[in-house]
Amino acid sequence: MTAPASLYVAAAERPWFERRPGVQWKILFEDGERRTVLMRYAPGAVIPRHRHVGDEQIFVLEGSVSDDTGTCAAGDYARRLRLQFGVQARWHVSQAAENRIS
Repeated sequence: MTAPASLYVAAAERPWFERRPGVQWKILFEDGERRTVLMRYAPGAVIPRHRHVGDEQIFVLEGSVSDDTGTCAAGDYARRLRLQFGVQARWHVSQAAENRIS
């Protein structure tokens, strides 16, 4: 069976799930451990120290989000590879700015 060439997602029809207090997820794609999600942070929300099994990509629509390595602001893109320089990606804490981000 051949996989479809494209996947189109009606994001507005997908529900938001509270992942932790102040942090909501909207899952757009999921295949085993791989997923693509929209995240919505309440002002000042924190995701405690964690790491990812795969690559992490961030595109901020509004506000900003910071971690141990810097800040990603509205319109910015960040990518953290699973393996950087031959070692596992670093553990990090993510925190929203005092204004809401999406």
